Amino acid sequence: MSNWTKFSRPFSLEQKMLTGFGLALATLMAVGAVQYRATQALIETDRWVAHTNVVRTELEQIYSAIQQAEAGTRGFVATGNETFLEQHQAGISRVPQHLQALPGLIVDDPFERDKVEKLSSLTNRNIAVMQNLVSVRREQGFAAASQELNKAEGLRLTSEIRELVDSMQSNESSLLRVREAASRAHARTADAVVILGCLLAITIASAGSWIALRGSAARQRAEERLKRASAYNRSLIEASFDPLVMIAPDGRITDANSGTEKATGRVRQELIGTDFCDYFSDPAKARLGYQQTFREGFVQDYELGIRHQDGHLTPVLYNASVYRDEAGVVIGMFAVARDITERKRAEQEVRRLNEQLEQRVRERTAELEASNKELEAFTYSVSHDLRAPLRHVDGFSKLLVDRYGAELSPDAQEDIATIRDSVLHMGMLIDDLLNLARLGRKQMSMQATGLNSLVDEARADLMRENPDRTIEWKVETLPFVECDPALMKQVFANLLSNAVKFTRPRKPAVIEVGTTQQEGCAVIFVRDNGVGFNMKYATKLFGVFQRLHRSEDFEGTGVGLATVQRIIHKHGGRVWAEAALNQGATFYFTLNGSGQEGLEAEIGSAAEGRSEAA
Repeated sequence: MSNWTKFSRPFSLEQKMLTGFGLALATLMAVGAVQYRATQALIETDRWVAHTNVVRTELEQIYSAIQQAEAGTRGFVATGNETFLEQHQAGISRVPQHLQALPGLIVDDPFERDKVEKLSSLTNRNIAVMQNLVSVRREQGFAAASQELNKAEGLRLTSEIRELVDSMQSNESSLLRVREAASRAHARTADAVVILGCLLAITIASAGSWIALRGSAARQRAEERLKRASAYNRSLIEASFDPLVMIAPDGRITDANSGTEKATGRVRQELIGTDFCDYFSDPAKARLGYQQTFREGFVQDYELGIRHQDGHLTPVLYNASVYRDEAGVVIGMFAVARDITERKRAEQEVRRLNEQLEQRVRERTAELEASNKELEAFTYSVSHDLRAPLRHVDGFSKLLVDRYGAELSPDAQEDIATIRDSVLHMGMLIDDLLNLARLGRKQMSMQATGLNSLVDEARADLMRENPDRTIEWKVETLPFVECDPALMKQVFANLLSNAVKFTRPRKPAVIEVGTTQQEGCAVIFVRDNGVGFNMKYATKLFGVFQRLHRSEDFEGTGVGLATVQRIIHKHGGRVWAEAALNQGATFYFTLNGSGQEGLEAEIGSAAEGRSEAA
């Protein structure tokens, strides 16, 4: 029998039934495979929706902890109150646990891992800045801490952290949308194949019962997979310490975590099936929030207050997004709440501290005004009550020399000369003190001024007074600044006069005037190769009558550098010096610095003036 005869023989009934069963089995297998893929896509979509919300929650917790620590730091800097350090430390201690959770959530994305490392670096740097502020406030006081705070390094780092957190959240949302789109595509393909398979199965009537049994088994397997997926989703939901709920389109709670139980005082079984809005202080606002989420797909930082069973409220910010089935139909939403109790408390504390700071400024201003009035009275006393006796001493000493000079012994003549020199020195002290006192009351006339012209004028005056000195001048190109030209000329006159005086033993004397940069700020300096001084006495340098050299070696009244400091502080800057004995000295100053620093320096100078008057 030929092969053609065997293939052309009619199929028996048994063969037809076996063929039908084979076709039905093949069709059912194809349908099952497509259904399996669609189910897996749905499970994967649900998993990534939950994953995205957990990642967003962890990122928000990191930023919230940084804000809490920053509020505590600023509170401590402003008041020095150690209780703020508890808030500072609480915020810092929350950061590591949330940073450690992130790498495990984004292991499949190398770019996000890089961002996590960057986020960790930024938070560590921000914490270091805050800890440095606390250390500076403890060791150097309010003024130094305020100066560090004004650099705004912490604010810049916080802003970078916020931008990075937003970027990572946006990336998570973008990935979720891509996966949802892929899931919907799988669902559409699955629908088409299932319909075709069902039509084919209907035509194979003899295999109907077998297909039904097979379909039942496939559904049971799908249900098992869904149960496993549900258990996985539960673990993701419970991974969040913040309240997290799943809500149906009608507003009923379909699932909740332990954080929600803690916030409401009700167990999960009580919450499931109840209205989501019933657990807030403003149910109407809560309803608008979840309606907005179902309408727009998400909501961010929606402020509500969760009402506990015992009546107390927990202020929170809700972030929510919808999740869909394989057909793209919205079937519910995830909503996670971030507790902002500490932030609210910190905001109230910051407002209170601002009010206290304003009151302190008003009190210090009043104190400064009172000090200025006392200085005015002191100035009047010096100018009228002290000058007359000095004139009498000088006049009668001169009269004594004129009338009886020939009869006086050399020792007596020397004594009278000493008296007259002392009167002259006393007159110079009075003039310097009066000038120093007048600085506090003088209204500044601010103009754009080239500093080189002021240096040239001061240098010309000094060279006329010291025609025999050999001095090598090194003057750089200095900037134009907004200042009072007359006062700033006095600054250069005093600094250069000191440089000329203390380089007297040097041949040649070298005096430099230039600019440098420190921490992004322009600094003017005057440097000489003179005798210098010991830095351990630098704290006395700018005090009235404070001299670091003997008057027999170098003349002076001890008021010149105090005048320089007063002028620089009036310009909102600061002045300091660096030196070594027999290695010269360098005086630095800045302009237009911290107004608070200048105010405190003025108050300190006023208090010093009262002490000298006493």
